[in-house]
Amino acid sequence: MMDCAHCFCNICWTKHFIMKIHEGESRRITCGANGCKAICDEENVRNLVNRRDPHIAKKFSKILLESYVEDNDKVKWCPSVPHCGNAIRVECDEYCEVECACGVQFFFSCSSEAHSPCSCLMWNLWKKKRQDESGTVNSTNTKYCPKCHKPVEKKGGCNRVRCLCGQQFCLICPVTALFILHVLVHLYFCNLIITSTVRACSCYPQVHWQTDFACFLVLHVFSAILPDISVHEGQLLFVSLLHVVNIFWLCGGKTSTSIADHHPCGQYKDDRLEKDGLAQRQSLGYCHNYNQFKANTDSLKLEAKLQSRLNPKIEILEENNHELRDFSWVTVGYNRLFRSRRIPSYSYPFAYYMFCDNQFKNAMEHNDREIKQNLFKDQQQQLQSKVEELSEQLFADWKEGEVLYTRQQIFYLSANIDSRCEKLYDFIEELLPPDHIIVPYRSMGVEKASEFH
Repeated sequence: MMDCAHCFCNICWTKHFIMKIHEGESRRITCGANGCKAICDEENVRNLVNRRDPHIAKKFSKILLESYVEDNDKVKWCPSVPHCGNAIRVECDEYCEVECACGVQFFFSCSSEAHSPCSCLMWNLWKKKRQDESGTVNSTNTKYCPKCHKPVEKKGGCNRVRCLCGQQFCLICPVTALFILHVLVHLYFCNLIITSTVRACSCYPQVHWQTDFACFLVLHVFSAILPDISVHEGQLLFVSLLHVVNIFWLCGGKTSTSIADHHPCGQYKDDRLEKDGLAQRQSLGYCHNYNQFKANTDSLKLEAKLQSRLNPKIEILEENNHELRDFSWVTVGYNRLFRSRRIPSYSYPFAYYMFCDNQFKNAMEHNDREIKQNLFKDQQQQLQSKVEELSEQLFADWKEGEVLYTRQQIFYLSANIDSRCEKLYDFIEELLPPDHIIVPYRSMGVEKASEFH
């Protein structure tokens, strides 16, 4: 009998419960009486179903757990891949970073990897931008700029492209384009049939049959009046004549040899100077911050693997009856390195969106931006240098006579880094827009949350 006082035999109750579970109503199974809306007790449902089919009872318990996690803001599944099966519960504010029993650390509110001192909004923008940049690099119409080595994507039909750094080059061959002559050489040697390429090139005016006839005539004139000319000399004369045709015919008689004058595909216009300059600064800013971000995350992974090298070093020192019997300072130094390496890593996405991107340009005045950017860079670089120094001290070969000095250095660097991390967090919190939240700095690292299965 349930709380509603309706009575059925256990067999009927069990069949009713199993039917509701299969129908997807496990979360709120109602009484089997006609028109009764009373909710059946979950424990009674579980006990009766378990006697009939333990597998269905287990499925029922799993569905209840999933519904509890979905309905409770204080509980979330661990985002580990493959999934460890743990759900994490927090007692405090949901804006926190937690560590699951499986070792995965994540930001509780957005379920992304722990990313402070970068806000959730900035981190989501950063992830999307990384995906977009990766897609650009993998495009079949993309080549790397021969000057700055950044990816440049072909947008139109013309194979001549201009990088944000200002370098102009051909997508087909690696030679850079400096003058109009180079463009014509590319059109000839890269495409074999120059007339087809000229017609297809979006940056040229509409070229009619006159161009085809001119090219046909030039080739036959060369073969008639200069039968002994070498192939190379003929190519140079051919290209030179086309250069003259391009200047005085296609380009209206202009005699400038600037490629920007005669090949305006991607040319900077007066009304685009400011926009293109901003795009170039954003591109350079992204490349710098991404490279630093990746370098630090790669170092973090490498240092995690190198941890196994520390114990043998300690054992060797202990076997040599060294005067230092307590080597806990090694563990202290490594824990500080592991916790602190993440902070400069995720400070670079913050730096990009705060100072390089136009997304949050209204967060501070233009004059203040440069001042605060320099102050931020100074703190960031000092922290970065100390982290690198601590890493070098920990994984270097310790000589017998230098162990005491190494111990002092590791203690000093650990304390110095801890202080610098806290100051960097405080400074970033002052810079963040009002709707951006980061987790306050914790000297002991990410908190291990309670979990249940």
